[in-house]
Amino acid sequence: MLRFTLSERGGNVCNYDGYQYTKKRINKLSEEWRCRDRKCLSTLSLCTSGTTILREPSVHTCTRIADATIAMEEAVGRMKQRAREETTSVTKIYSEEVVKTRDENPGMSTGLIFPSLDSLDATLYRMRSKHYPTLSTRLIADHWLLGAIGLALIPPPLVETTWVSLMDEYTPNDHETASEFNDYMVSTYVENGSARFGSDMWNVYEAIANRRPRTNNHVEGYNRRMKAEFPTHPHIYQFIDTLRKHEYKHHLAEESQVQVRRRKNIYDQIYIKLVMLHEEHKNKQLSDVQLTIKCGRAVKTRLFKTRK
Repeated sequence: MLRFTLSERGGNVCNYDGYQYTKKRINKLSEEWRCRDRKCLSTLSLCTSGTTILREPSVHTCTRIADATIAMEEAVGRMKQRAREETTSVTKIYSEEVVKTRDENPGMSTGLIFPSLDSLDATLYRMRSKHYPTLSTRLIADHWLLGAIGLALIPPPLVETTWVSLMDEYTPNDHETASEFNDYMVSTYVENGSARFGSDMWNVYEAIANRRPRTNNHVEGYNRRMKAEFPTHPHIYQFIDTLRKHEYKHHLAEESQVQVRRRKNIYDQIYIKLVMLHEEHKNKQLSDVQLTIKCGRAVKTRLFKTRK
């Protein structure tokens, strides 16, 4: 039997036959779900309404989830829903749902410990605050897009799980093409093993770590200078002579220790900012999602334009 609960960030979790799945993509006639344990590659196919199994899951390499754990997650999901829809105090909602879960599952081990109220109250109050949102739709969309930019600047092993979290938390609800963009990102860049362009082609974290250029701007600059020195369609002898003169000028500059034109100060500031962010992440001061958004903001120096 299919049972649906909520993740810590409010995303749907499908529970089936002792395993948990999160939504991978939405097709025209089906929904693809993948095992919640990212090391396991098992997938499940459901109809678009999420009520019928179209394809049974493949073999799992992870361990089964205990029924008590699923019951506990269902209880937390009910707490979040009540906190969002009711005015009952958070403390009372917590105690009532714990008692209800114990009553509905008499075989549950008495040694099973529910998440403490201290660990849940911030989440429940956040659910309640959705009636009085503090983040504008524009700010949520900015975090979402900055996160997409920041994926190129974080360690490659974090890319897939971080984008899943970004989709769960910051996808704009009022934008028609948001889901299409998410699907495009997953199939084109993010999904390990099946993305059209793997992270090794576009992720520049190693360049940041080794202080190498993140872009090919320096190559484009050299090409522009060479184009300025050569005439259009030069004769082969003229080409060789111009190339020789260019090399001689470069040699003289090195001999006289001429100061090579430095790149703009803003690029140095961006590099320093990225290094600081990665240090904060290594010291557990930033989560994966926070690192990604802040890295995206570091390189995106201008605000996004608002469509009129």
